[in-house]
Amino acid sequence: MGQTTQVANRDGLVEVTVDPAGVVTPCIITPSAYGGVHEGGKWMAFPMEHVPRAAIDSETVVVAWFAKNDWRVGVGDTPNDALANLLFQMQKAVKDGRAQITHTDF
Repeated sequence: MGQTTQVANRDGLVEVTVDPAGVVTPCIITPSAYGGVHEGGKWMAFPMEHVPRAAIDSETVVVAWFAKNDWRVGVGDTPNDALANLLFQMQKAVKDGRAQITHTDF
């Protein structure tokens, strides 16, 4: 079991589970579209089952998406760094009131 975090966004809520080892489910980790130039890292981790289209679109769209949504994605130079940053971003989102931990089972 783990803690469930709901991350708010304009499309509604994204619900994820974080187990005691820090594994986020669902989570997708993918190389960044522009090698980290606009994204902040070579790898991106999203707390959802798919990559938001705007995060990998044209440069103009990617820059705009990250300006508004950088708190909803983890970035890093390796997949592990991106996942660690995602966990940090989720914790920060809870502190900032953008996300909510609904229950903890551990």
